[in-house]
Amino acid sequence: MTTYNRVLDLPKITEKNSFFLFGPRGTGKSFLIRHTLGRSAMVINLLKTTMQMRLAQDPSSLEGIIAEQWPSNEASGSVVIVIDEIQKIPILLDEVHRLIEEKAWRFLLTGSSARRLKSSGVNLLGGRAWIAEMFPLTFAELPKFDLDRYLRFGGLPAVVNSEDPEEQLDAYVQTYINDEIKAEALVRKIPAFVEFLRIAALTNGHLINFANIAKDAGVSPPTIASYYQILEDTLVGFQLSPWKKPTYSFLGGGQRHVL
Repeated sequence: MTTYNRVLDLPKITEKNSFFLFGPRGTGKSFLIRHTLGRSAMVINLLKTTMQMRLAQDPSSLEGIIAEQWPSNEASGSVVIVIDEIQKIPILLDEVHRLIEEKAWRFLLTGSSARRLKSSGVNLLGGRAWIAEMFPLTFAELPKFDLDRYLRFGGLPAVVNSEDPEEQLDAYVQTYINDEIKAEALVRKIPAFVEFLRIAALTNGHLINFANIAKDAGVSPPTIASYYQILEDTLVGFQLSPWKKPTYSFLGGGQRHVL
């Protein structure tokens, strides 16, 4: 497997503070955690069914789970507690808040969707955790940067490394639709949303017209607006100029820190 030197320096940013690490699926968040934090990271993976069920039933058990895994030979200040896919159990943030306050533990809270966190109005830790964002590979991170290929297929690590990038992107879209859209029941008309994704990709980086896209996709302009909001909430796209006419970009490169 090819590894890349990412611009985002996790050991440095988590040295003194807790962080949310948001980014779309497939950008390499878990890989980066394993390969840069190593033994200094204690990982609680909410994609594991047993762990998710245990914490969903009793969020207060988080402290006990951490105590069970705490490395006895490590100084408490060197350990970062990683909770992967925190949006699976938003209420868990109340316990995280308490543990930061009472025990001064440092957390790295990852997520590939901010929708549940935004919609449920959960505790976002009141500034006790800063925010870092991770996106696909950038020019600075790719040893052999091919502009034409990048513009066609983007910078997702799995796509960059693939001998068949079109097939890899198709698989990514199917996973996105099944795991993010169908599983969360975000839209009622999946075919219309799929057609919207095709049109949105063609208008990537351009000024958009909700009425024209709605006509092509066979849905109403308010529905198109909600579809774009889903792309933002699942971190697949973002609006480039919110104070002007909307312009969107999808899976753009680079990492940004919001401090």
